[in-house]
Amino acid sequence: MGIEMETILAVITGMGLSAACGFSVFIPLLALYLASMYGYINLAPGFEWIGENFARIAFASATILEIIAYYIP
Repeated sequence: MGIEMETILAVITGMGLSAACGFSVFIPLLALYLASMYGYINLAPGFEWIGENFARIAFASATILEIIAYYIP
């Protein structure tokens, strides 16, 4: 079960575009998790891990830490 290079490039590209647009890097991933949890989208094969509980904990923690770091210099 290895991670393919396309997946790595897609994640890095998404983070780069999020950062360039001024969004927090982890807010789009948290929104994607929430959309998959409530059934608004179906995750493609290979991306099911975004809908798992460990991803929720990671995305929520990273988002909170990033917001705190932004407002506390």
